[in-house]
Amino acid sequence: MAEDIKTELLKILTPIFGKDVQKLIQDNYDSSKPDELIALAHHMLSGYMGEDNANKKLTAFLSRFPKLKLRID
Repeated sequence: MAEDIKTELLKILTPIFGKDVQKLIQDNYDSSKPDELIALAHHMLSGYMGEDNANKKLTAFLSRFPKLKLRID
């Protein structure tokens, strides 16, 4: 895959939540489990910008990774 979902999510989350969150994700989450990464990002972004906005942002983000067949419910 040309784009790594973990790297791309960090580009969204790090400016908002800082380097500590970046380190936490790098150390504890793996790109091979994208559903866990999306669940974490959804939880964090929902608290920051509200659930509707987080859903919109992550739905647009996931459209870049159609092979993963993930969606925000």
